Amino acid sequence: DNWVKLMSRFGGHHGFEYKSMLKTLDEAKDYKSLLTLSKTILSTKDKNEMDDSDSYNKDPFCLGDLSYSEVFDYIVKVDDEYTKQALDQTVDVLGKALSVIGNDEFFLMEDNVFTLEIHDREGLSPRSGIRNLMAVIKVFADRIAAKDSKYVVDTIFKLPEDSALARRLKLYAVTIRPMISIPEIKKLLFSVFDAIDPATITIGAEYDTVLQKCFGMLS
Repeated sequence: DNWVKLMSRFGGHHGFEYKSMLKTLDEAKDYKSLLTLSKTILSTKDKNEMDDSDSYNKDPFCLGDLSYSEVFDYIVKVDDEYTKQALDQTVDVLGKALSVIGNDEFFLMEDNVFTLEIHDREGLSPRSGIRNLMAVIKVFADRIAAKDSKYVVDTIFKLPEDSALARRLKLYAVTIRPMISIPEIKKLLFSVFDAIDPATITIGAEYDTVLQKCFGMLS
């Protein structure tokens, strides 16, 4: 389990070697092992391993570039039996990654969570891993929500409250089945009135999207 983390200390460790493993497990429909391997591939650095670059350019993952492994393309192929496990696992990884990044207020400002899609081979951006991970979480949230939308909201709300990126993902989650998420919607939208700087709450396109979609339900 610690192999990726250990090898990352020597530099130059990328995901080529994992692509064929994921392909083999996918073809065998061995989704339990595929999730186990994906968890290893998505290992995150410790905070003391991060450099002093600003958070916008920080890469929290141990692999030099996750896109080489195509892990995001493969992980969303798991069948319905494993979707909750996959959601739990990817949310846990995202929480660890956000903790490593620290201040993520201006991270992925060019993106809208509501329109995020997986682009596993989009290039060597230090932000692509987080972007794709959030897109994967969206895929599983949508798949699970038809049967258990409360599970989706409860799981995504485990993400840290002080993270702007986590808050933006939570805003997406509550709109999947908004009628059962009124308390969470109120908490997210009305937190702007308690904020020292309201702009930190409304940052990104997601706040306005939820406001437009759900405000009429809050009376």
